[in-house]
Amino acid sequence: AQVEVRARETPNPGARLYLADKFFIEATHHVFADHDTPHPPHLAARLLAIPGVARILLRGNSITVTKTESATWDALDRAVPV
Repeated sequence: AQVEVRARETPNPGARLYLADKFFIEATHHVFADHDTPHPPHLAARLLAIPGVARILLRGNSITVTKTESATWDALDRAVPV
C-alpha cells in the first residue's frame, strides 16, 4: 500500500518536516542519521541516498530532512515520498 506523505515547513529554511499516514518507528524512539552514520536503518539509508539530503531525523510518523545548501525543495519533495 502506498504511504501518503505531506510536507510541512519548519522554522529552519534548510529543513522540512514530512508527515506520513503510518508510523516508521515507535513514537517514543527516534533515529538521527547523516552521511557519517555507520549502518543507518534501511529507510534512513534510502533517504540519505537522495542527492541533496544532508541528514534526517525519523520519529514516529515524521521525517525531518535537512538539505544541502545547493539542493532545492522542489527536487527533494518529488524524491522524498517513501
